[in-house]
Amino acid sequence: MNRILIITSILLTTVSFCNNRNSGHESSQASIPKDSLVLYGDWKITRFTAGSISEITEEDAQKYVGHIITLKAGLAVINSDTCNQPYFKTSIQSSDKYFYENNRVDKATLKIKQDSIQVVEIGCKNRPKYSNENSSNFLYDFIVIDNNLMIVSFKGFYFYLERVMKAF
Repeated sequence: MNRILIITSILLTTVSFCNNRNSGHESSQASIPKDSLVLYGDWKITRFTAGSISEITEEDAQKYVGHIITLKAGLAVINSDTCNQPYFKTSIQSSDKYFYENNRVDKATLKIKQDSIQVVEIGCKNRPKYSNENSSNFLYDFIVIDNNLMIVSFKGFYFYLERVMKAF
């Protein structure tokens, strides 16, 4: 009986030690915004799909094709709007619900097959520099398709971004 108690105590102590060790390891990684590391780099707008309600015409949306979006730890440049203190918040959301609630568009329109999507909200901790007076808020949702393809919505259109260069 004493052997069983001693072995059980040793096992519990070992498990407790391993859990504490792993918890410390996880918290040190949590301080690094690893989800945002996937986004870091330069991204080129390659094409777009219209949402159900838009602020601009398709001709105006076409003018964004070819633009470069830069995302890194101390800089986010999106459509000529610049933030030198960006923050990144990642969430996993139902793709059906996300697209319906945000722009009344079916995920099939965007050729998204996944039931859940990774959405990274990018905002600015300080007052951003806007390219024009019509910009009211530096807040964008990026939908991560894979390491080389994302979608961002603005002005009622969904713009597809392809990785140009990964930041180091």
